[in-house]
Parts: sequence; C-alpha cells; structure tokens
Amino acid sequence: MEEHNHYVILLSEFNALDEGDAKIAKKLAIIGLWCIQWQPVNRPSIKSVIQMLETKEENQLTVPPNPFHSTTSTTVRGLISGRRPLELEAIQE
Repeated sequence: MEEHNHYVILLSEFNALDEGDAKIAKKLAIIGLWCIQWQPVNRPSIKSVIQMLETKEENQLTVPPNPFHSTTSTTVRGLISGRRPLELEAIQE
C-alpha cells in the first residue's frame, strides 16, 4: 500500500514536469515560428527573441501568421526576387 502511494506521488511530479516541459516546448515553437517568417522584416530582432525567451507570461507570446502563406503565387514571388520559384514538398514518412 505504501509503495502505491510513492508511485502516485511520483506520477503527479512527473505530470507536473511534463506540463512545464509542454509550456517550454510551446514557447520555443512560437518563437521559432516568428524566426522563420518568409520576409526578413517580419522576423524579430535578436533582442526581441531574448525578451520572448525570458518572459514568464505565456499570454504575451502570440502565434505569428503562417510564414509560407502569401497572396501571390510562388512563381510570381520567384520572378520578383530573381530566383527560381520555391516550392515545398511534403516528406512521406
């Protein structure tokens, strides 16, 4: 019976740790999405990234727009930039 209580306590600590890890993972994912914005002007400065990493308030981080979504086609974007069109393809697992 006492062994079962230790297991319950251990599980509750593990669940709390997972919740903290989940918050960290979410924060890093949001910051990463900001850093991969297609247009450089939409990316945060390193100073802003550090501030985002150091913030304790989860609600201060907003999810950025999809970095690959655009109203222009990839062909037009490619022609404007002078490069060949960029297209992403899905990797099958």
